[in-house]
Amino acid sequence: MHTRKATAFDAAEVKELIDSYVQSGLLLARTEEFIVSNAHHFIVAVDDNRRIVGCVHLDEYAPSLAELRSLAVAPNTQGKGVGRTLVDGTERFARSRGYATLFAVSNDDAFFR
Repeated sequence: MHTRKATAFDAAEVKELIDSYVQSGLLLARTEEFIVSNAHHFIVAVDDNRRIVGCVHLDEYAPSLAELRSLAVAPNTQGKGVGRTLVDGTERFARSRGYATLFAVSNDDAFFR
């Protein structure tokens, strides 16, 4: 598994992954158009078969403040470090863009601790 910045071509797979958590209320829905237009703010985790198994979105609130959003990991890859890898990648991504503070609003406080 490796991570990379998303491209517009990833939008359908990213949407499908996010949608798998929408009905339960864990994530907010994102349209494919939103994902395409914000692809440069997404990071994806890709397995050895080039399938997207995780995603995360870095959303700017202010020049020094950003939110980690839409963190999703495919159920069959949970517990394998994909989420942690995506959070670490988002932290590096945020630092590279000059954000002093990164936050997340989550129903899973234990994961972020």
